[in-house]
Amino acid sequence: MTTPSALHLTFCAQTHIGQVRQGNEDNFLILDLTSKSSWTGIDTETTEMQTLQLGARGAVFAVSDGMGGALAGEVASRMAVEIVSDLMPQLQTHEEYSKLTLAEQLRVAIEQSNSAIHIESIVNAQCHGMGATFTAVAIANDHACFAQVGDSRAHLIRGGRITRITKDQSVVQQLIDLGQITEEEAATHPRRNYILQALGATHDIDVVISYLPLRANDILLLCSDGLSGKMINEEMATLVAEAGDLQEACHKLIALANERGGEDNITVLLARVTGEHLATPDDEPVAAEPLTRSPDTPRDFLLEDVGLSPPTQEASHFTEHATANSLPLSTVAEPSSGTLPPTTTDLPELAPVSLEARRGLDGRKVALFFVTVALFLSLTAVYLNYRFTPDRGALQERMQKENREQIERLRTRILDVRSRTNGATEINDRLNQLSQRLDQAVELPATKYPEVGRACSEVEAAIFQIEQTIAK
Repeated sequence: MTTPSALHLTFCAQTHIGQVRQGNEDNFLILDLTSKSSWTGIDTETTEMQTLQLGARGAVFAVSDGMGGALAGEVASRMAVEIVSDLMPQLQTHEEYSKLTLAEQLRVAIEQSNSAIHIESIVNAQCHGMGATFTAVAIANDHACFAQVGDSRAHLIRGGRITRITKDQSVVQQLIDLGQITEEEAATHPRRNYILQALGATHDIDVVISYLPLRANDILLLCSDGLSGKMINEEMATLVAEAGDLQEACHKLIALANERGGEDNITVLLARVTGEHLATPDDEPVAAEPLTRSPDTPRDFLLEDVGLSPPTQEASHFTEHATANSLPLSTVAEPSSGTLPPTTTDLPELAPVSLEARRGLDGRKVALFFVTVALFLSLTAVYLNYRFTPDRGALQERMQKENREQIERLRTRILDVRSRTNGATEINDRLNQLSQRLDQAVELPATKYPEVGRACSEVEAAIFQIEQTIAK
């Protein structure tokens, strides 16, 4: 195990709008936890190549790809990097959370950013439906811990060979895992942009964490899909190897992605690890070890309950107010659920308390009342905006049409498979279940097109498995 002072990190990050998009919804984060210095895509589109000496508290590198259109995607990725940047130093000095490993502290910070983005997407009509991917690596001593939400990617280049460490949380990745499509086919698959997780999409999120020991001269490469969707891993490794330094490598990677269309925003972050006590690379395959959630890591904590300061956000006044008062997320209703958050009449009666305490509680009641009113008005605005915006209606109509065409193709495949089962009862029962699933998907309203798309992908995967069984 190396001492922190023996490790040096040379890094460079660049983000580019691409050739087609009107705005840049990507972001990156470089955070030195010891000095609390940070660099983000909010502050600069390009960092100069710099070297930091790894301190006792470690460092965090991350890439975030916002989604949601217009302002929303930019807000989501900005909130993601700012909240993680603000919370990580606080967690490390907190009496309770300082006992967690760096990996678990990163998990908590990402979960808290998910909660804040989720609230903002509900209460702010302009940000309805926004989300962000988040791919990060936390480095301490001689090891790296990777965190994954969505389909941005983290790679390791060791001895000139590149290995993708993270796995996309996407529909096409599931199809690849099932053997239904190849990596090459995934690049042009019609559902290649369907991701299964994103910060802000739901109340709960599963941050996938993995661990990897570092070796001398390892290069970490983090990127958004604006880069990974335009070249294969080996091309990335070649460009990095041929570049004079990491800054030139970032420039060449982004230039190639733009040459090949640049339809999306492009972000790349490179970091080289050096240190005299690091082990030399060997010929063993690079494989990150999954890290399950520690039983000591709390869930759904309230910031004020643990004495942490909420991050300051400029997205809306409500984001600041709700985070500062640490509203439990269970009090916020999903717009699609048809329910509204509870009013103050739903609060339980309070036991008799002292006059001084009562004054404090009365203040909280007043604050909760105004927050509830704000939630009601915001949810109403979300509904009206969602219901009457023409562009959204056109999107829903187009996606609904594509889903119905996909459903008809799947029904045809089910009929074909049924004709080859030779009356096998178990297989036919399974096919009947899949047909029913498609019938249920057809009945969903136009606003539920993402759910219909996921149902189609799951049915498609199940049909493929049945076809494989019959072929045997």
